[in-house]
Amino acid sequence: MVAEDNEKLTEKDKEKLIEEHGEIIKELRAGNCIILNFKDGYKEMIASDDEENEELYECPMCGGKLNENEHICPHCGEELE
Repeated sequence: MVAEDNEKLTEKDKEKLIEEHGEIIKELRAGNCIILNFKDGYKEMIASDDEENEELYECPMCGGKLNENEHICPHCGEELE
């Protein structure tokens, strides 16, 4: 279940995913997406409202995409200036 562009994950959807895949063990922001990692290894990527129009840049350590407000890379943990 991957949310399409501009589709929002509701609390009911999130509860259903938790029922199917167990608890969320990690929630990461990557660019204009939120990635939910579940206990059973399942991952769900959803669009994020608050970052839709932000410009992305690349982490110098891993090449992961970041928005201008992130100071720690969500991909590799590198602290950024």
